[in-house]
Amino acid sequence: MSVEAPRAFIEKMKTDEDFAKKVTECRDAKAWMTLAKEIGLDVMVDDITVADMEEAIKKLNVD
Repeated sequence: MSVEAPRAFIEKMKTDEDFAKKVTECRDAKAWMTLAKEIGLDVMVDDITVADMEEAIKKLNVD
């Protein structure tokens, strides 16, 4: 798996407010994976770590 899908997921969070809200409501990596599949990304649970998502969410709240 390339790093492109997880990066695309993070970019989607930055550019789509509704998607970002859904992501912040998720409580585990499986829920994030489900969202990724909804937008057409092939992401495995291991590709999106909780730490990565928490960092992305922090950046969304700061920027």
